Amino acid sequence: MFFLEIDYREKTIQQNEFHLLAEHDRHLISDSQLYSEEYAANELDKEFDYQKKLHSNYEHLQQQVTRCSTTLEQKRQLQEQIQLNIEQTHEDIEQMQTNINTDKMV
Repeated sequence: MFFLEIDYREKTIQQNEFHLLAEHDRHLISDSQLYSEEYAANELDKEFDYQKKLHSNYEHLQQQVTRCSTTLEQKRQLQEQIQLNIEQTHEDIEQMQTNINTDKMV
């Protein structure tokens, strides 16, 4: 009878230990899931912030490229206008020389 009671108590203790360990494992798993979710959320926030910065930098660079392109186009147009003015001035000078030569002959 004494040994049966010892066996019974050992089984009860083992069962209690098992339940305590199982409960402890559930808490660990629950905590680890919570920490994982928090970590994942923090990492997602960091990634989102990084992507926002990249997008902002991209927009800024795109604006600079647009300004440069506009400036280059304006410079090209000005060069064309200057070239046309130079050609017109040469034509005017040639016409004046022709007029002077004609006046000298008369």
